[in-house]
Amino acid sequence: MVIAFNLDYLITGQPIKTPYGECSFIKIKDYPQFQNHLALFKMSKKEIIYNYSKKENNQYGELDELIAELKKMTLFEITGELENFKEAYESIFNYMFGKNILEDISEDDFNEIRNLILKMCVLKEEKISSNPEIQRANERSQRVKQADSGNVELADIIDSVAIGANTPIHVINEGSMYQLYRLYYRIAQFKNYETTTLFATVSPEAGKNIESWSKSIDLFEEEKHYMSRESFFNSTKGFAQG
Repeated sequence: MVIAFNLDYLITGQPIKTPYGECSFIKIKDYPQFQNHLALFKMSKKEIIYNYSKKENNQYGELDELIAELKKMTLFEITGELENFKEAYESIFNYMFGKNILEDISEDDFNEIRNLILKMCVLKEEKISSNPEIQRANERSQRVKQADSGNVELADIIDSVAIGANTPIHVINEGSMYQLYRLYYRIAQFKNYETTTLFATVSPEAGKNIESWSKSIDLFEEEKHYMSRESFFNSTKGFAQG
């Protein structure tokens, strides 16, 4: 099965038709009750295994047998076996489809439906490297990036959109996370456009950097902090050579 959906239409907030029924967006006001479940939902097989393998979770090797079994399984199989993941998927399916489709869905359809829901909720899988050193370097880089950019919470985004779009918070609460993030970034682009245009009146050089405030927004752009295997070894080559 291939679910046909256009990312451009997700902004409307209308349910997406699938062979398992209509898939509705989670409303902003309902996100607190799904926060923990969505954190599990977005985890890939690699991330699940990585988390179980962390020293703080497997200090004495008590999870080695489980980890070995997980490596043989697909993500679809893992969600049916691990109770916490099963509960998370069932909870999200019950809300978005109005019923639990986990027992009826095929593995191929599972992956399609999961990809759709990740897009609807503006969620991305974490890139997990098979090399522990690279993974630790990526996590350090991510922490530095977050510290440099400041810690923007959901509440900050909601009230920024409320002010920027002159929209009451109770109205925003009825919308989707996809709509919220689109509005947040569009308002930011518009404000940046206004500032750049203002500077261009006194500095011709500034005018060269004016970008259209209506340019395309990519909510799923790849993170720039992620380090590939090749770039990691290139960056450590000097240390290895002494």
